[in-house]
Amino acid sequence: MQLTGEKIDNSSASDESAGVFIGSNQAMYRFDADSAGKHVKSGQVDIGTGTTPTLMGSDYVTITGNAEPMEPTEHGKTTMTGLARIDLDAQGCRTFWTNTEESIPTVVTKLSLANGLIYTYTKPKGPANTDAWYFTAIDFATGQTVYKQLAGTGILFNNHYAGLFLGPNGSLYVGVLGGIVSMSDTQ
Repeated sequence: MQLTGEKIDNSSASDESAGVFIGSNQAMYRFDADSAGKHVKSGQVDIGTGTTPTLMGSDYVTITGNAEPMEPTEHGKTTMTGLARIDLDAQGCRTFWTNTEESIPTVVTKLSLANGLIYTYTKPKGPANTDAWYFTAIDFATGQTVYKQLAGTGILFNNHYAGLFLGPNGSLYVGVLGGIVSMSDTQ
């Protein structure tokens, strides 16, 4: 739905009946979605995609779904691997590269335009009960992993859907169950 001549300056809200409320500079709207699924997938907190929509200009919205199987991220387990760069041109969308090495359970990944690195928070599989979490940098041009830095091990380093933030000085921050972890990038 396009709200012609209206501006949205604030965040949205939702209620227990799955209504989404958006206030523009002209009116208040309630949106109701069609059914998004039949069950909560393992590792998810609710039915749905598990990701936030990303706006690409005024014509496209992207969203990624989680594939089956998806495991909880404890006791050496992790989510499926995969990260892809999708480019948009006059002909539409095309896959530029795919990285099948990294498991990114729940963080919103960030791109630094200053150095061309994609920063994310990864958790590889096993060994059992290790649960290692890493700050990971991926080359935007090639999709190759540039480096990984251990953030910590154990459940307290799980970001559990908290965002990753890239500071102006090159430091990375992510909220985790045990507090906040950070890393400074020297590249």
